[in-house]
Amino acid sequence: MTGTVAQDFLLILTVVGPTLIPNMMDVIQRNSYRGAEEAKLFELGSVFIPLQIPIVDEPLEKSKLCIGIYGKYDFYDMKGIVEGILSRFGIKVSLSLIKDNKTFHPGRTAGMYLNDELIGIYGEISHEALNNYGLDHNVYI
Repeated sequence: MTGTVAQDFLLILTVVGPTLIPNMMDVIQRNSYRGAEEAKLFELGSVFIPLQIPIVDEPLEKSKLCIGIYGKYDFYDMKGIVEGILSRFGIKVSLSLIKDNKTFHPGRTAGMYLNDELIGIYGEISHEALNNYGLDHNVYI
């Protein structure tokens, strides 16, 4: 590693980060460029969330699930996948429209709440984010 705890974890956050979405977008981009017209993908991995900025202490490590679909699929397919997974564990969430997350399309994004705590977000990736990956089809994460 580089030296101090803060420097070491800044390096980890830069490489791994607090979300799995960029990794999923890379996979979707690669599959799309190689001619896969549709796919359902998932990744289960660790993310690192800093407890404060600037980073002084070790960030919080959490396991996250990221699901990505594109092609013939739409928002309601993603909703069905998420609800199916949650129901297998007996988890019932309430949904709320999310409009202010720049990664997602406003109006096509839902926040999942368990006991008033946001536990996840799913929706259509914004056109700006799709352009950053050179994608011209809708992607749902």
